[in-house]
Amino acid sequence: MLRITEVLDGGITQLSSDPSQPPLSAFKPEYSNNLEIGSKNMLFNKRLRLNVSAFYTLVTDAQIPILVLPDALTYTQNAGELLSKGFEIEMGTSEWKGLSITDGFGYTDAKYTKVKATTSQNDLNLVNKKQVFTPNMTNLMALKYAIKLNKSRNLKLTTIGEWKYVGDQFFDFANAIKQESYHIYNTRIILSAKHWELSGWINNLLNKVYIDYAYEFGATHLGNPRCYGGTLKIMF
Repeated sequence: MLRITEVLDGGITQLSSDPSQPPLSAFKPEYSNNLEIGSKNMLFNKRLRLNVSAFYTLVTDAQIPILVLPDALTYTQNAGELLSKGFEIEMGTSEWKGLSITDGFGYTDAKYTKVKATTSQNDLNLVNKKQVFTPNMTNLMALKYAIKLNKSRNLKLTTIGEWKYVGDQFFDFANAIKQESYHIYNTRIILSAKHWELSGWINNLLNKVYIDYAYEFGATHLGNPRCYGGTLKIMF
């Protein structure tokens, strides 16, 4: 078990877009106590790697950005406590007849407790609100298959398929702007030899439309659409 206390420094931020006005909002340091327990294992004669861990983090004097309109500025305010807990599982297989699988899964429950922030418009009660930009679940699985085309020249062809899952997440502290869970699929084909590697790749194969990030004043940025290309590497 590991226990770590971390400190994020305090400071001052401005409350107006007028550059002649000095920073007027002071905020205190943020403290976090982290507990983690885990296990790393090699199973079935080292054919399977399995790592598991669980964590518990309590943040006090949590620093959050508060939006100031119409200037669209943000200033930092200490708003109470944030509790984050969850677990991670990582597994991978050794190559068997050219085939191998890796997978990483994470679950996070992060929410504010005993929290109340003050904005220029009203009081923002964050008790039991989820932490922003924090999906409740994530998963990345990769399936790889490699075959040797010419042993003497070390010529190899590798195909990789990836599945990425991102769970529900929120983009504002009131939890009004939500991105539902979504799936992304990527693929790569690699032809390699001792001194060079040529690859072709496609990201977001099914052209999934999703929100990458958003702000409470209306600005939204979508994730990358389907992208494809090629890469050549020369190794000396």
